[in-house]
Amino acid sequence: MNILIVEDDPTDRELLIECLIDSFLSEARFRTASNLEEAFGYLARTLDGEPYFDVVLLDLQLPDSAGRNTFVAIHEGYPSLPIVVLSHNTDRDLAVDLIHAGAADVIIKNYSNPLDLFRRVLFAVERQAKPTL
Repeated sequence: MNILIVEDDPTDRELLIECLIDSFLSEARFRTASNLEEAFGYLARTLDGEPYFDVVLLDLQLPDSAGRNTFVAIHEGYPSLPIVVLSHNTDRDLAVDLIHAGAADVIIKNYSNPLDLFRRVLFAVERQAKPTL
């Protein structure tokens, strides 16, 4: 699984990777971007014509974008890519709005339960997967 972490805080980036690496074992590869422009550079890459990334973990507050606009920018460019939003914002209305807008999940930044984080990322990818016939 290829995971793009879009997070400007280096400590949060490392925490995310540490939380997920043990659960995914060697089945996940991580790339990190610290702003939206860098994220779009990674997202433009493909693997044999298919999107390279399976999921994006997206912080809403970046140096070059903030709030809902951060999610919308990536979702409009890559609507079939599951995006798990990460935020310190506990506003329920914002979370519901993001889910209605197409976010795969919204997670409050509290990495005290790595197994829950792993499951939510995995479920976001599985929900987006197209059934095979």
